[in-house]
Amino acid sequence: MSKCAKGFSLVELLILSSALLVLASVAIPTINETMQYYRTETALQMVIGQIRQARQASVDKRTAHMVVFNLSGSVRTLQRQDFGWQEISDIPLPEKTAFHIPDGAPASGEYTPDGMGGYSPVYFRSGNSILFRPDGTAVDTYGQVVSGIVYIAEPGKPETARAITVFGSTGRIRSWKFEDGIWK
Repeated sequence: MSKCAKGFSLVELLILSSALLVLASVAIPTINETMQYYRTETALQMVIGQIRQARQASVDKRTAHMVVFNLSGSVRTLQRQDFGWQEISDIPLPEKTAFHIPDGAPASGEYTPDGMGGYSPVYFRSGNSILFRPDGTAVDTYGQVVSGIVYIAEPGKPETARAITVFGSTGRIRSWKFEDGIWK
């Protein structure tokens, strides 16, 4: 073979291929974890945004707004009209995320976010919705001030669990992350 021959030997190609396989085997799980994190964070921020927007619109427009959490995976915002409700938006949760309480995450008692608990992924006294009055308070369908909680996660993956608490008397919203067996 001449000294001017160009190219790679079979051994060099095998070494390069095995190095790429090792790098890929390390990178793929990290990418999957990162994607899970961003999906659930996106879902959390989207739901918080809808709640805040409905509360602010009820104050600004001096009319009631309702947020409905469809357990099938979307958040609807409605505005009170003279003879009913007008839909403002219906936004689906990101792929693979759902209103869900994962196994292992406490859902009742003092170990839940703000002690609100609830055995349902969306827990307000009146069901899966919350109504904001023009003064910014959150009430149930009977007009009683109500606080509640919304759980979001990828089913089967407790590390993705997030929660949102809504304080009815002020409309204040807090977000939570399930980490190391507790809500933080």
